[in-house]
Amino acid sequence: MEEKQGIRYWRIPFFEAIGCRACFFLRQGGKSGGDFRSLNLGLNTSDAFETILRNRKKALNVSGMGPALPVVGQQVHHHTVTVVGPGQQGRGWFSVETAIPQTDGLMTAYKGLPLAITIADCVPILLADERQRCVAAVHAGWRGIEKKILPGAVRRMILKKQSHPGSIRAVIGPAIGSKRFEVQGEALEKLRKVNPDALYTNQNSRKTFFDLWKAAHDQLIASGLHRSKIKVIRECTYSHRSYYFSHRRDGGNTGRMLAMIQINP
Repeated sequence: MEEKQGIRYWRIPFFEAIGCRACFFLRQGGKSGGDFRSLNLGLNTSDAFETILRNRKKALNVSGMGPALPVVGQQVHHHTVTVVGPGQQGRGWFSVETAIPQTDGLMTAYKGLPLAITIADCVPILLADERQRCVAAVHAGWRGIEKKILPGAVRRMILKKQSHPGSIRAVIGPAIGSKRFEVQGEALEKLRKVNPDALYTNQNSRKTFFDLWKAAHDQLIASGLHRSKIKVIRECTYSHRSYYFSHRRDGGNTGRMLAMIQINP
């Protein structure tokens, strides 16, 4: 974890070694107050619009990414991965209305074009092909995992850039932890069919919990990625209130963080 201008973030040397830049932001170092204190980066919240834009500008400056403006997707908990280029730069960065519609994953092969996803419990996954020079950013909650958005992202990299799964690196970021993410009803029924090994039942409470990190990791392995090329930041967004926003912990009235990746120009 690093800090710059009061902003804390996870910098990813694992990607820097192959000419990419990536980071996962925490909640410190911004201008928002109240439930959104302080680096709220989510335009789809009731925080003051101008404050969010100031927060985004500061975060982008700290990240060192660009020169293009980041691309942001609408994020609807589905499986669509959209390929973007220079013509889409800035989409979703200044308004929700211009976000890439109906997509939870973004992919590009263009240098200096950051991809950004907003998070507050769902698991962010960043991907980079060390040979074919393309990157992807994926947002996955339980619905995205159930709909197998990660295998879809890997297939997209293979089809569009002739990537080989063995050359793809992945970093799975902070998310709600397996001791906090209780699932039941529809979610439990569907996840039992897709990632049963990521479910476990507490023998005392008889509640069932889901491990998003393990599910994402296992789907990447099944897609052909090498275990040595997958890194996981096991930081629970629910448990660390001072570090992370958490939709479940805060009853939905909370901010959003960003995960970002780009190919260096």
